[in-house]
Amino acid sequence: MQIRSSLFHPLCVAGMIALLPAGCSRPAAETSAPRGPVAVPVTAAAAESRDVPIRLAAIGTVDPVSTVSIRPQVGGLLAVATFQEGQEVRQGDLLFRIDDRPFVTALHQAQAALARNQAQEIAATRDAARYDELLLKNFVSAEDRDRLVAQRDSAKAAVAQDKATIEAARLQVAYATIRSPIDGKTGPLLIQPGNVVQANASVLVTIHQMRPIRVAFPVPESRLPEVRQRMAGGVLDVLASPQGDPGPAIAGHLTFLGNEVDRTTGTVLLKATFDNADGRLWPGQFVRVHLTLGVQKGATVVPSAAVQEGQQGSYVFVIKPDDTAELRKVTLGPVDDSLAVVDGVTPGEQVVTDGQLRLAPGTAVERRR
Repeated sequence: MQIRSSLFHPLCVAGMIALLPAGCSRPAAETSAPRGPVAVPVTAAAAESRDVPIRLAAIGTVDPVSTVSIRPQVGGLLAVATFQEGQEVRQGDLLFRIDDRPFVTALHQAQAALARNQAQEIAATRDAARYDELLLKNFVSAEDRDRLVAQRDSAKAAVAQDKATIEAARLQVAYATIRSPIDGKTGPLLIQPGNVVQANASVLVTIHQMRPIRVAFPVPESRLPEVRQRMAGGVLDVLASPQGDPGPAIAGHLTFLGNEVDRTTGTVLLKATFDNADGRLWPGQFVRVHLTLGVQKGATVVPSAAVQEGQQGSYVFVIKPDDTAELRKVTLGPVDDSLAVVDGVTPGEQVVTDGQLRLAPGTAVERRR
């Protein structure tokens, strides 16, 4: 019992207490040491100097240069359609045949009437000439001679009328064969063969001209003076990108400037023409349009993702040489899908393109690879 109690001798306890602070003081000192600022990971890109096109962006619709609704010019039984719905046709291609037998019969009747009246004209002309000789010899009266001259003139008029009737009959026969007036693409067949159609009343099919084709788009009236000035200096290029089409933009040129401002929208209608050789532009389709008005030389550009909008306007975060962020107000110029023209950044400076939400002026940054 004496040995066990000696472990708690006052001197031993004091020695143990004296040792405790020395053993615990090192971890406390280590945890209280100040830590450096945590760097925010960001993605950055360098501002560049480029020649940038000055463009107007708009949403336009594809509009055929020509649209033709095919109507028969004569009535009758629609005998045959010689094309498939949606087929591309050329000018002069046969589209429909209307039963032409009634018109051929009328033509033959007119030709027969002409032959009869021509014979009568020959006889009347001969009789009138004979009476002219007899009148000189006083064998006939002037009244009889005048009567034969009138018969001769009437026969001539009948012949002229028959010739006109024949021409009309030939037109009727020709109208029974319907051909395409333009190059284009056919729509749905609206009347099937076997039905009776009426002249100038029944639309058989509609044809849209596909090549070339136009795109109509509006621009704000505030840009009208600039557009007119640029058009006076030469042809303006236009790029069109169909919705959902991953291919490159289609190149065309401006060909029409509207003659009035739409008061409801405050815009002016423009139209551009495209060759459309590959058929990517389709009538009625919505497209994104960029009208090029000129080129801005030596502009400073940054990725569009770098530009942020705040209460004070547009700004970017610039990475300083000490790897901290600086908020820089900029004046924004033309912007497209990938680049923005800015004033307030020097070419070569690094601007943050991703990670801006975690930044504040002076925040340490770490550029991601």
